Formats: sequence, C-alpha cells, structure tokens
Amino acid sequence: MAELMENFVADAFETRTTDEKGVGCFATRDINAGELLLKEKAHLVVPESTDSSRGNVITFTNVYDELSVEDQERFLELYHWEGSPLMDLVYELLVLEGFAAPMAELYTRAWMIHSSNSYGLKKVAVVTNGTRRLISRGATFLRASRFNHSCDPNLAYTVDALPGYYTLSANRPIKADEELTVSYIPIFRDKDERHEETMRCWGFICACHRCQGWNNDPYDQQLRAAVESKTGLPASPLRGGDRDYMDVLERLEERVRLLTELDWGQALYFAKVYAAEFFWARYLDNKDDPHEVKTETLDLLQHATKYLTEAMAGGRAIRDGEGSEGMIYLLIDNQDLLDDMNRATQKVTQDIADLADLAERAAV
Repeated sequence: MAELMENFVADAFETRTTDEKGVGCFATRDINAGELLLKEKAHLVVPESTDSSRGNVITFTNVYDELSVEDQERFLELYHWEGSPLMDLVYELLVLEGFAAPMAELYTRAWMIHSSNSYGLKKVAVVTNGTRRLISRGATFLRASRFNHSCDPNLAYTVDALPGYYTLSANRPIKADEELTVSYIPIFRDKDERHEETMRCWGFICACHRCQGWNNDPYDQQLRAAVESKTGLPASPLRGGDRDYMDVLERLEERVRLLTELDWGQALYFAKVYAAEFFWARYLDNKDDPHEVKTETLDLLQHATKYLTEAMAGGRAIRDGEGSEGMIYLLIDNQDLLDDMNRATQKVTQDIADLADLAERAAV
C-alpha cells in the first residue's frame, strides 16, 4: 500500500507554453491507450461550508494558510481567469470580513485559482453535535491543473478510485508531440451549451476538433488509416459530426466498430465506456421529464449497461498487461457507475410493470 501513497509522473509528457492556450502538456513519445500518466496527491483539499458562499471563501483562506510558503508559491503559479466577474465579488466579501486590501487581493487570486482548477471529491460523512451529514470537498492538484480542455479528450481521469489522488490515463494511442487533454465539463452536451460553460467558468470558447465539426479529427483519421492498412480496402466514409444527438452517437459507434475490427483492446475499452456514458447522460437528461416514455428510458439504460458491461469485461482481461495500470483505477469507477445503472434499470422496470398493472385494472 505504501507504493500507492507515492506520486507518479510518467516520462511521457512535458509542459510547454503555447501562443493559443498558455501552458499545456504534450507527449514526448508515443503513448499507448491505458497507460498511466499521472498519480498525484491533492495539493489542497477544501471542505464545502454548509451555510453560505461566504463560509466557503473563509474556509478556503484557513486551509490555504496551512500550506507552507513554498507550497503557496507553487499553488499561485496555476492559471485563473482574471476576467471572471466573481473576482470583484470575492474581493468585496473579504474586505467586508475585515481583511486588509493586500491580503484580500492575495486570497481572491488564490480562491480563483482553486475554483478554476479544483475537482469535486466524493462526499464524506461528518458528525456535528450528534447530527450526521455529508459534505462536499474540492481538491486542487498541481500537475493535473496543467492539462488543457478538449470536448473530445485523449485522456481519462478519476479522483474517486484512489481517495485523495488524481489518476490519469491515455484513453487512446497518442503520438509524440500531440497535446494531452482532459475535459473540464460533461462532454455529452450540444456545442452551444459546452461553449457557454467554458466561457462562464474559464473565459474561453473551445476550438477543439470536435467543436470544429469532427471531420478532421486526427484520431478518427488514424483509425481509418489503420483499418485500410490491415484490410487493404478503403475505410468507409466517416459518419457523425457534432450537430445533434444522433451525430454524436454515430461517431461513438463508428469508433467502436473500427477498434473492434483492429482488435485494439485498450482503446476499445475506452470507446465502449464513452458510448455507455453517452447513453447514461441521455437517461439523466430525460429521467425526470413527465412526457418521457418509460420504455424509451429503459432502452437508454439497456444500451448504457450493455456497453459498460462489455467494456469492463474487456478491461479486466487486459488490465494486468504491460502499460495498462491506469485501467485499474478506472475500472473501480466503472463498477460504481454500473451499480448506479443497474439500480436505475430496476426502478424503471418496476415503474413500467406498475403502469401496466394500473392500465389492466382500469380496463376491468
């Protein structure tokens, strides 16, 4: 277990400064799908206050003060959006709390860095005056904060499988000099929604390959070229862009088909996970809609469960292979998600049975 407590940084990437995005991370060699790139302990963990936004900011200042001077300096090197309208609000709150202007400015900057780079951890139970409650926590990781966003990322991460740590793996084969990206937001939304969130929270509008239409995505071109090389036949035209629900579904299923033909096990695992998450996201978007037909909801859940079950079976078969350590942590997350899917499926199935029973009684 001692080994798990060590930070791990693969010799596969480096940080570089770019003209378009500032600091980012780039591959220094070819990287295999499933390869573990980063295992990093949280630099700062802030419990969420239960009373107000004011409480959250004050709690943050207390946690920040507990860092060493060196760790504070490393933290302050991270990015934050200086144009955020929240900056003035946080500064004014701190001044009202009695902080002198220089300290209010410092804490405002630090708070904005935390809010721009933090990840939500699993809630933990605390007992206060005999009352048990769950509290949220936000964690900031120094190295993890250097990865830029894409709506079709080439990396997958989890902050839940190994408590207190951020683990990061390649979700596809990556070429040397390719930028390494994660997604800051839920990726199965339409483009306008994604752009609105990245602008509101980080001050940019994403211009990744997916946002430009997906037709020139290098990963899809790589898959098609590999299939053509293997079969000696031209690959079928790419299906699916990013205009609507069916476009995204077609592109995800196209990747599953190509990877199945190539027998690229690690990459196929991730493609099936993303397909499962797509159907799960559709279910979550529609489950509370009173006009949603229960059988259609059940169909979404069955597709999600099918893809995730297949992904996990394939993932378990190759997780102990060389270069697949990152999949160990992701499979833990997968199991939690599959449990949620199975519970939701049982509920919807029971709802359908109850509705059928009511209809049968009404007909008598």
